[in-house]
Amino acid sequence: MNSLSSTTTSGHPGDVLEKPASNTLRAWLSVAALSLLVLTTWILQRPYRGLNHDSVLYTFLALARLYPASLAHDVILRFGSQDSYTFFSPLYAAAIRALDLEPAAALLTFFGQAAYFAAAWALARRAMSARQALLAVGLLIALPSDYGARQDFSYIEGFLTPRQMGEALVLASLAATLAGRQILCGVCLCAGMLLHPIMALAGFVMLFCLYVGVPRPRVALALGSTVLGVSLAIVLLIPVGSFRPFDATWLDLIDSFGYLFISQWSIRDWAHFCVPAGLLVVGVLTGTTSLVRKLCAAALIMAGCGSWQH
Repeated sequence: MNSLSSTTTSGHPGDVLEKPASNTLRAWLSVAALSLLVLTTWILQRPYRGLNHDSVLYTFLALARLYPASLAHDVILRFGSQDSYTFFSPLYAAAIRALDLEPAAALLTFFGQAAYFAAAWALARRAMSARQALLAVGLLIALPSDYGARQDFSYIEGFLTPRQMGEALVLASLAATLAGRQILCGVCLCAGMLLHPIMALAGFVMLFCLYVGVPRPRVALALGSTVLGVSLAIVLLIPVGSFRPFDATWLDLIDSFGYLFISQWSIRDWAHFCVPAGLLVVGVLTGTTSLVRKLCAAALIMAGCGSWQH
């Protein structure tokens, strides 16, 4: 016993101390390498695209606040615009005043993407380990993010719009509610409504699907049918003001855009949509935890609600 004890304590004294330190160092190096890979993927896969697409419109709205004498009476603003429904333009205008136009747009785009990925990591962290959540964010960055007719829309945009920050706030609200922080969830959704009401509305729908649609499908179906019936009744019985029928000429013009209605989707567009939808179906069927299965099911229901809305 004495010789065995002396061998254990004095024969190889570094075995007990070095192995935990070695394992810790290996774990940190692994996380650092994965983080570097995710960062590199972000730089290569999601470059800044400058002032183009919808960023031109939001830039004009911000500049109109800085130079109202020359721009505020433009035809885009004269009869009202979407600028009335977002707090984004004052923020963008303040950034332009402080940094100039191009640096402000680039910085806010970077901030929007960074906030989106941070919120995605926080949401993934509720259902998996830190390393797995980091890998999930890497896949989110690497995989195609465009959708809709002709893939004109994207949930990770390389140019500045309030959609990026609105989406980030929705993901943050979901992470907050899964962590039991309901007040923070409400704050994030309210902030999202101030920036982009349509994107923030998706957060409310997702929460409804997660806490009502998945666990109580009959109740959700009854509530959805009631809301639909009341909406149709209002439109049919009060065809004035905001509820009046859409102007036929204006509707034809919108229809000519070719991407706003789901009926205009091609087979290629539907095939593109089937990839993330199929992944969610796999998550519902094979998810390792009930939370993962519920999140996938709620996301599928929300996608169906969005498709019906189109």
